[in-house]
Amino acid sequence: VVGQINTQEDEVLWSISDDELTMFFFRIAKRHSTGAGGSLHVCRRERVTEPWQAPEELDRHDLHPDGTVTDDGQWLLGAKRRHAQGGEGIWMSRWIRPETGFDDPELLPNPVNKEFGRRNHPCVSPDGLTLLVKTFNPNPGVNWNVSMFERVAVDQPFATEEKLATLNTPDIDIPHFISNDRLLVIKSVKSAEDEGSQEVLVFTRKSTAESFGTGRPLGIPLGDEETSVMYGGFRLADGGHAIYFHGDLPGGAGLGDIWVSRRVRRATVSAAPPPAVAPLDAAAAKDRITPGDGWVDVRKLIDVAVDSPADGIFENPGSYEQGELVLGHRTKLALPLIVQGDYRLRAEFTTWGGPKFLFLECPIANSSPLLVLADSDNEIGYLGAGLQTVDGLRFRDPKNPTLIKEPILVSDQKQVLEVTASSASDQVTIVSTLDGKPMVDWTGSASRLPGIAANARRQLIISNYKGMLKLHALELKMLDGDARLLRPGDASKITRRVGDVESLDSIATGQWIDVFDVSPPEPNEQDSQYDLAPIS
Repeated sequence: VVGQINTQEDEVLWSISDDELTMFFFRIAKRHSTGAGGSLHVCRRERVTEPWQAPEELDRHDLHPDGTVTDDGQWLLGAKRRHAQGGEGIWMSRWIRPETGFDDPELLPNPVNKEFGRRNHPCVSPDGLTLLVKTFNPNPGVNWNVSMFERVAVDQPFATEEKLATLNTPDIDIPHFISNDRLLVIKSVKSAEDEGSQEVLVFTRKSTAESFGTGRPLGIPLGDEETSVMYGGFRLADGGHAIYFHGDLPGGAGLGDIWVSRRVRRATVSAAPPPAVAPLDAAAAKDRITPGDGWVDVRKLIDVAVDSPADGIFENPGSYEQGELVLGHRTKLALPLIVQGDYRLRAEFTTWGGPKFLFLECPIANSSPLLVLADSDNEIGYLGAGLQTVDGLRFRDPKNPTLIKEPILVSDQKQVLEVTASSASDQVTIVSTLDGKPMVDWTGSASRLPGIAANARRQLIISNYKGMLKLHALELKMLDGDARLLRPGDASKITRRVGDVESLDSIATGQWIDVFDVSPPEPNEQDSQYDLAPIS
């Protein structure tokens, strides 16, 4: 039981931050009430090992006990009546000042609230971008179901309503938790006929393109389940290793208390890159990559804890799964190199579950073009690919010369992207291929492309939003200039391909050469075939 918070009254959990240092909860004196006379509180502590400080009471704004707060404590979503005749709706408020807490809530517009619909029990993801709502279903034989809404940023409205068919039943479905990646949901189902029959279930899926599978029991003793899950709770914390919930269990302090349950930690996957599967020919230790190094495996330089920092909606770090680098939902990866000069980049990857946005930032000369592999909109769907902006025209503009209208990514299939970025005088050239097929081939003044921000580093950056991306290989080859290491101590990690050379006239016995890196000879004019001399 969570000390310093529970009293003889009923404490209902609204949210717990992932670091377990901030909690919002609602306190009511009478169970099964709408919260009249209840109070909203926030409680903090400095460390998980320390006790909670005394709760601070906040203005509850006439909200009912079923509410939710984002992980950063900046946004509150609650339910209350929309008018004197009743009809609950979902309201949202923003944290404004410590003295009173949240500002006056505003009723969320359509589609979250319909004109005649009844909506309550909101459940927001920790990042505030996904909302689950308990919605009244007027169809005969059906009671309350769960609907999902998404938005691209916390200052944007929630978009189209999505009915989660595999989660909903003819009984009363109540949402409690949804993860940031939208791959895990905790909800309860309550029998419309038997008031004491209630079950808490966990639903998962492998990607957002799939439906949720069959729910499985949460596996926590809840005591009087009818009252334990009437309002809410079940918030994951500590990376999913702790769950806080509202329960009526022996040993509690009052009508209903806030409890925490922890599971034994499993062995974590190392964030360090895997060892090479074959020995590589190490280049001389130095603080930069030069043309003489040939193709360099830059994955060895990546530290996901440092190189995939939180940046706006891109808040999740990369990880290593079975030795391969994975970029998940809302992950940005900045290669730890300052690129000055011409270069080639080769990436071998697999995507699944999307992605909704997949960008590669390619700094060259005084420009920083964004190569778009996929972009989509909640309402329109797929928008296109190409260079994001040319002459101020977005890639989806028909006048953008690099627009690719048809999707080019293939889910669950290994693909190879090659990009060459070069400059001469004021002219910039961007050439890219995907699986050997032409993608972008553009040459023009650097001023026609987006410039490099004043405080920005000249880094190659991969940004992934929704869906998953697994990088099987990531190699960089400098054609001119150099790429300086942000962490000079990583110089010993610079490795190049065995037998990699800049040019050759013949292949020696026992020498391995990447034939993709050898420029083909000119076609023979007589038969239009490549005139290749045999190797003796």
